[in-house]
Amino acid sequence: MESVTVKTHDLLDILKKNRDEHRGQFEEAIDGYKAECLEQLELRICQLKAGKRISMAFSMPEPQDMTSEFDNIINLLEICVDSEVEITTAEARGYLMNEWDWLARATMSNARYIGTGKSWSATS
Repeated sequence: MESVTVKTHDLLDILKKNRDEHRGQFEEAIDGYKAECLEQLELRICQLKAGKRISMAFSMPEPQDMTSEFDNIINLLEICVDSEVEITTAEARGYLMNEWDWLARATMSNARYIGTGKSWSATS
């Protein structure tokens, strides 16, 4: 099977659910990322004040936000006049099963900062 026909509203519901889940994970990851950046900067400031030599190089991968991947497809489907659409099996893998080509990379970069218990605010 090279393609499958799906109900447009069902596909939209699945994409929106997966988009919201991804966006929530990204937002949690970006909070953890900001908190860790601030922690690293504060550590280096303390070291500088103590007269120590420091490295300003950081090796912290940024969280990846792939929300636009979902939004592009959602926007196209929202203006679609057909009650059903035909998608390829490769598209179905991403759209329906949430198995995107970029998923492993985004999950790995974001997981480092999720569940760290850190939060960040501009006033901290």
